[in-house]
Amino acid sequence: MLAVRLLAVVCLAGRVPCHSAGNVSDNKGPPLLGSVPRDDIMPNYPEDGKTYRWNVSILVTLTTGGTLPTDLGRSGSAIEMAIREARRNILPDVYVHYKILSRPGMTGCPDEENHATYLITNYAYGEAVDQGIPPVGLLVGPACSVATQHMGRVAADMGLPLVNSQATSDYFDDMGIFKTLTRLAYTMYTLDAFSFRVLDALNYTDVAVIYDEVMPWSQVTGQVFYRTMYYRTGPIVMVPHQLPYKPAGFTNFKGMLEDAKKVSRMILVMAPAKVVRTWMLTAYDLGMCNGDYIFITYEWFRSPYFGDYTWRNGDARDEDARKAYRVLLKIASTEFWLNPSFQKWSAEVKELALSRFGYAYGQDETVAPAVTGMHDGVILYALALNETLAAGEDHLNGTTITRRMWGKTIPSPEGSLNVKKNGVKDQSFVLVQTDNSTGSSWSPTANGWSTVMSYDGITGIFRSDVRPIVWLDGKPLPPNVPACGFQNEKLSCILRDNSSTTVIAVVLAVLIVGVIIAVIAFFVNRKMKFESALRDDWWRIGFDEVKRRNKTDFSSKSLKSIRSRKSTVSLQESKHESIFSLSQTTRGDVMDLSVGQYQGILVFAKTLDCRIPVTRDLLLHLNRLRAIHHDNLNRVVGICVDPTFEAIFTEFCVKQSLSDLIHNERIDLDWSFKFSLVSDLVAGMEFLHNSFLQSHGYLHSSNCVIDGRFVLKVTDFHFPMFRSKPSTLSVNNTDQEPNYKSFLWRAPEHLRVTMPLNGTQKGDVYSTAIILQEITMRTDPYCDHSSTDHQQTDFQIVTRVAKLEDPPFRPNLTANIPKEIVTIIRGCWYEQPEDRMTFRSIRMNLKNSKLTKEGNIMDNLLKRMEKYAQDLEALVAERTGAFFEEKKKAEDLLYQVMPKAIADVLKVGGYIPAEAFECVTVYFSDIVGFIALSSESTPFEIVDLLNDVYTIFDGVIEHFDAYKVETISDTYMVASGLPIRNGNRHAFEIARMAFRFLQEVAHFKIRHRPEMKLHLRIGINSGPCAAGVVGLKMPRYCLFGDTINTASRMESTGEAFRIHISDNTKTILDQFQCFQTELRGQIEVKGKGKHTTYWLLGMDTNGKAA
Repeated sequence: MLAVRLLAVVCLAGRVPCHSAGNVSDNKGPPLLGSVPRDDIMPNYPEDGKTYRWNVSILVTLTTGGTLPTDLGRSGSAIEMAIREARRNILPDVYVHYKILSRPGMTGCPDEENHATYLITNYAYGEAVDQGIPPVGLLVGPACSVATQHMGRVAADMGLPLVNSQATSDYFDDMGIFKTLTRLAYTMYTLDAFSFRVLDALNYTDVAVIYDEVMPWSQVTGQVFYRTMYYRTGPIVMVPHQLPYKPAGFTNFKGMLEDAKKVSRMILVMAPAKVVRTWMLTAYDLGMCNGDYIFITYEWFRSPYFGDYTWRNGDARDEDARKAYRVLLKIASTEFWLNPSFQKWSAEVKELALSRFGYAYGQDETVAPAVTGMHDGVILYALALNETLAAGEDHLNGTTITRRMWGKTIPSPEGSLNVKKNGVKDQSFVLVQTDNSTGSSWSPTANGWSTVMSYDGITGIFRSDVRPIVWLDGKPLPPNVPACGFQNEKLSCILRDNSSTTVIAVVLAVLIVGVIIAVIAFFVNRKMKFESALRDDWWRIGFDEVKRRNKTDFSSKSLKSIRSRKSTVSLQESKHESIFSLSQTTRGDVMDLSVGQYQGILVFAKTLDCRIPVTRDLLLHLNRLRAIHHDNLNRVVGICVDPTFEAIFTEFCVKQSLSDLIHNERIDLDWSFKFSLVSDLVAGMEFLHNSFLQSHGYLHSSNCVIDGRFVLKVTDFHFPMFRSKPSTLSVNNTDQEPNYKSFLWRAPEHLRVTMPLNGTQKGDVYSTAIILQEITMRTDPYCDHSSTDHQQTDFQIVTRVAKLEDPPFRPNLTANIPKEIVTIIRGCWYEQPEDRMTFRSIRMNLKNSKLTKEGNIMDNLLKRMEKYAQDLEALVAERTGAFFEEKKKAEDLLYQVMPKAIADVLKVGGYIPAEAFECVTVYFSDIVGFIALSSESTPFEIVDLLNDVYTIFDGVIEHFDAYKVETISDTYMVASGLPIRNGNRHAFEIARMAFRFLQEVAHFKIRHRPEMKLHLRIGINSGPCAAGVVGLKMPRYCLFGDTINTASRMESTGEAFRIHISDNTKTILDQFQCFQTELRGQIEVKGKGKHTTYWLLGMDTNGKAA
């Protein structure tokens, strides 16, 4: 264990420097909001003259000055109260030190993600070492999920307990990574489970999920709910529909509710309180509050972070809001805040929050459950540490202390805290309904809300009958699907509502019913096939399915294009040992490049800076992409949507990008070769423009890749919806920036105004002209303008292109470029988009060019290269196949002389220790009269005899769970129950095998003595033994123990054509109730005294293994 341990630190914003707890502040005035207390909660701690046997430090990292429920101003006093309680009553013999750190501006999740872990590690390895601070025992916080992921990994690596009461991500379910994390926040699993029970109790399966995708809590909850409902298995099939929105500037409340009306009568709304009121008023205006729709919203606890979920706002629409809230239900946590003990505790928390942290709680603001969780986490740690010390164990062993924190129930200001054995807090929820007339108070039991359903997280009891849901005017709840369908689309309703035209419609329907049925059947069949294809997971790639490629498989030249784009490249082995990554920041939407192998082909992965939501629109897009096949378009292989790794996989082209090829001076690019590349580019883009994608948008030489046959393929066009919003050229900035390099290919009109995510067709034509300049001149774009005495930066070049110069600013073309290519290039980069050529016209110009005939030379060369490559691949495949065939033969031979489980370990150089087995069954047999027969036969005849017999026996063993140990002369030894244990079945297997041996021997003919019968004598015994590998040269898996000796005695004292078994074997076989035995009596066993033995006669005809 490292000498210096991480400390649990309270990190907050402000300009006050960091001080150790106990240093008294010189400031006498009240603390400022966001400031750090500079004195200890217990000014006289430690007590003078007191000796402590142990010492430990506690650190907590949180935001400050923000709106998060666990912001330091709201939670710092509760944490200090817990530390005071631990010092006084739980750990009197332990010096408990705590430290507060601060950093200006850390008010929200983005700041915490960037700074929290840094603050702790920087302090622990710096100031803490210099000042001799006590070793770390506990980390508390941070608040947000991403920051907690970073901190959780650090805590696990250092073996430090980490307590968190707000982060809710389902990533933390992986206890293999976050093995020291104790979660005292609610979990999505518990909230999901309660929501599903509510929906099941109300009989709703078609659900619309509206959520704020900016507010972290709403975004996580909405996305997890949708995914969980979409992939729910079992008898109840959910049909969810997600409707996310960004609150900034959002006004389409009416349109989104209209969309929800088309698919559901149950609408879940996850948003802050004020926005929920806006949604409900919009629903009221649309007539959706008449009882035909039911709304459910979520409120964890009352806090400024969420707002007050009430219809009252003091405006002219209060009455409309009151009526709208009659169809609104709410899922919330239970009413622990009404307990007198909690109110007393929270009053002290609020008082200390004001006096020590400068935060004044609002009049109706409740101390959040997350704050209580941090208090409880410190107490829980103190109790676990106390137990650890009482057991005489290391007080700095974080793993041991964490396990003592789990599976424990302790008192809490909320009543009680129950932490399950996986380190997760039990959470209780209620479903509440607003009163028809009031509804101004949050409390489920106070005026305004009433509990109708409840779930007790500790007992696991769900009650759907707490109180009936009172619907409008005593009406029943709306059905899951209305009788006439969501849009009144059912035929029976249409006929009912249009009686005057019904007769004509029916007559016409009868006349054309056959045609209608045929058409419907056709479309239904096509729809079913389409839906089946839509749910086909052909695109889903598991992270572990992508195998790592050795980085030496690719030359350093293959990274040239990445370096040329001013990217930061680093090669690092993946912690999952599945692929290796090339981190780069060329564009905002591409954060990571990876190469691996999937199902025998090389794949190229792109990890995006946004999540990949598996929506119906994405599935439709994937299936349309699947239909795109062209030799000059790079194919998408699939998508990985694992929680820890999300990426898009396309085919990997071994020659890398066109930019690599252009800058590779070792490759001679004659005009035939260049013409072939240009033709490939034009053919691929023409096909792309005629597809559903319509355009590329980000075409440049680095996303034109070259395969092993020197065929150019266009890539990076597959998912325009995942791209970041294109930026425009900032005319006020004159500094050179890395991203201006990518603007060199962008059309002038897209430099002046924001470009669509997928660009435009005319913009692609302009980008093609720049690429043609690169190919023909084998240089970077505008190289003639950036390599002269008066060099121009990329920013200056792009600025000139964006301006309407006369003539337009374009790259200079050298005189050695064929006129046909010059004409095409200039026709592609005209200033006005409508004047530019199309890819069809480019292709026709190339076709009529004299370079076409020269292209035949390259075609022949490529064919020869392809033929050579095919021959080489066939030779390699043949040699590889022969190698694996010989390898399999060697393995099969090894498996004949050694158990497979043992052989597999020995193959990789492993060590096989001797192992004891509680009970196995050992078989011995020999041939009666073998010595006499040997004296009358030649050695070769004896070898043939034994080979024939043992070949039969070896074939029989293949059908039983048994292992042939060895043969010595005519003695044949078999064992069952090792090295793989099989319970008591070993005796069953050996008994059946023995009967089969007798059957085979009964029909066996000796080659040189066909008239003579072979007399087989068998002995079986069961009991314990030891086994292990003996020897280095010709190693053997040998058995040792008294059980083997007794089995040998059973054989030597037996009779021909009979199976002699011991009392131990008989006891085991009796358990199967299908074997017939006969008492032989007691016999004298050499060295063992008298033993009771039996004859094994046969099996019942109904035996399970006859």
